Amino acid sequence: MIEEIQLCRALWTGEKIDWEGRWTVKGGQLAPKPFTTGGPPLWGGGGVPDALKRAGRYFDGWLPSGAGTPREWGEKWARIRQHAVAAGRDPSGMTGAVYTTIAVNDDTAKANAELDHYLEGYYMQPAQVIRQQQYCFAGDRAAVTAWLNEFVEAGATHICARFTGNEDERQMEVLAEMREELSV
Repeated sequence: MIEEIQLCRALWTGEKIDWEGRWTVKGGQLAPKPFTTGGPPLWGGGGVPDALKRAGRYFDGWLPSGAGTPREWGEKWARIRQHAVAAGRDPSGMTGAVYTTIAVNDDTAKANAELDHYLEGYYMQPAQVIRQQQYCFAGDRAAVTAWLNEFVEAGATHICARFTGNEDERQMEVLAEMREELSV
């Protein structure tokens, strides 16, 4: 994967390149040249130590979908930024993101029931198992906002929110309203 990233970045310069490695490229040139200098940003995921190291060394952003708390997410993000510095990269240009599954409802019991129903239907496993494997949260608007803000305070600048499938339109409207309350 690392060589693929390096080859793509070399081709995205728009210049002719020669490449020897897993692939051989002689006088290769990509056209049209990407709109964004250096090509599109590449994001990685994963939370194990090697994945964090790769994210810091080679990726422009990090979007994990695993389990943990916002604090644990922040600790991993800090390690990624340290790996970037160790690799001679400026971590300020990197993007920290989080992939979440949320259910927003003024009735917290209904929010939790919606989340559990969705997780069990999607993953075919007990919701409590999946809640230990994914960033999931259910609650009223204030509680969900506070939970998402914990990720923002830990360094997340992008939040990918997956809704539970019940009343997606309503949940998107609520999240749009909550946007003003988020620190992003």
